[in-house]
Formats: sequence, C-alpha cells, structure tokens
Amino acid sequence: MPGFQLEVFTDIIDWLSARVVAGIRREIPWRPGARELLAACKQAGIPQALVTMSERSIVDELMLAIPEGTFQASVTGEEVAQGSRTPSPTARLRLLGEATGQQLSASQCIGFEDSVPGIASASEAGLHAVLVPNATDPGEGKWRRIDSLALVDVAAMSRWLVQVSA
Repeated sequence: MPGFQLEVFTDIIDWLSARVVAGIRREIPWRPGARELLAACKQAGIPQALVTMSERSIVDELMLAIPEGTFQASVTGEEVAQGSRTPSPTARLRLLGEATGQQLSASQCIGFEDSVPGIASASEAGLHAVLVPNATDPGEGKWRRIDSLALVDVAAMSRWLVQVSA
C-alpha cells in the first residue's frame, strides 16, 4: 500500500509543522546575534532572503513574527525542483533579485548556514558560505566558520566580500 505510507508520512510532517508553528507563535528560538544582525542588515539596506527546508506554513508564520521587511524573499525546499535537501541557490538569488530589483551574483552574496546540506549547497553555488554550527558539524570545507552570529556585523561582512573579490 504505497499510498498509505505516503499519507502517513504527510500526516507526520503536517503534525510536526503544526507543532513548530505553535512554538513560533509562543517565542522564536533566536540564535545569539541573529536578531541584531538581521536588523543591522535591514538598516543598511542589504537585501536578505530566508532559504530553508522548512515547510511554507512554518516560514509564513515566522515572517509574521519578525519585523516586516526583514526578508525580501523566501524559498522553501518544496518550492524548488531539487527539493530533496538542497534548495537551489540559483532560485535563491533569482527570487532575491526579483524582490529587490537588483541583478545579483553569487560572489556578492553571503549564505549563513547551520546544516550540512545547507553549507554544502551555499558553497557549491559560489556564495560566500559561512558556517555557524548547530547540532551537526560538517567539519572543514570551502566555507568560513564562525562560532556565533554575535561575532558578525555589517562591516565584517563587507570585509569578507572584499577579500573574496581581491
């Protein structure tokens, strides 16, 4: 009964998503420095996109809970052709470019990631990939590694991009 298995899987995802949405409504579990960095980027006029493997229902709830205009675009795994565990970086840049009216190249963008598939995807796309390890640590790779977003500001991000283009 393959249909039954898919239905059970969908029910489990829906149940888990509903629990996450309920948690977001209570309180967002911010990583140290994340809220401040997002606000500083917004104030500096730096376009931002949220890319996640989370369900759209979770992202929509999150967008309602954070300051309006923080993210100009969002992409979920279910919205890209390669949905498995790697939302297309090209789709990320295209959506952010459309939302901001800017022509963006990967080399001008920084991708903050905390997961193995996320950091691999950002790195392979040519973004300035920055790993902020969370539960799983992918080790070393073609990315910058920081211990906390609290250690990052707009000036540091600008220096990173200048170093890459030099």
